[in-house]
Amino acid sequence: VEEHPDEGLEEPYPGEEPVKPVPPEPTDQALVEQQVRERAARSRRRPGEPTLVPELSLAGSITPNEQCPRVEVLRREDVKRR
Repeated sequence: VEEHPDEGLEEPYPGEEPVKPVPPEPTDQALVEQQVRERAARSRRRPGEPTLVPELSLAGSITPNEQCPRVEVLRREDVKRR
């Protein structure tokens, strides 16, 4: 069986106009601007500031469980179990 690569492409008949696509809905510039401003307000860094990338360092000391809040002690116990 021979396969034709352009078999699925249908060419219009001579004299037939191609079907025009439906244009997208007009963009609401005010809505887009509001969304951009809201997103920028949620960002903690100012324009031009570099993006901070956290880096794990094992140079610090671990606070003993006796000095930690109960929530932290429970979190540590949960991490040990996993």
